[in-house]
Amino acid sequence: MKRKNNDESTPHTPAKRKISEMVWEFAGDFIRLGTTQGQKETRLIAASSAWNIACNPPEQQQKLLDRYMAEYLGVNLDTDPANAAAIRSDMRS
Repeated sequence: MKRKNNDESTPHTPAKRKISEMVWEFAGDFIRLGTTQGQKETRLIAASSAWNIACNPPEQQQKLLDRYMAEYLGVNLDTDPANAAAIRSDMRS
């Protein structure tokens, strides 16, 4: 009688990846642009928010992005329009 292989990386079952690894894969360069720990944390939050928005159906993504930007601008009152446009563009990409 053969013993069952419980290794999750067998040819028939793909290895499970942590969500944090996937976020780092798509946003690592963006996060590394932060020069302080606080900036890096802010960028991680933005990347996580972008991930969550992207996980929704396309017809809901614009509404969620608008809500994110409204909340962001409500907390960051000194954000100028050009910076707000760049943030929105980063979130879309």
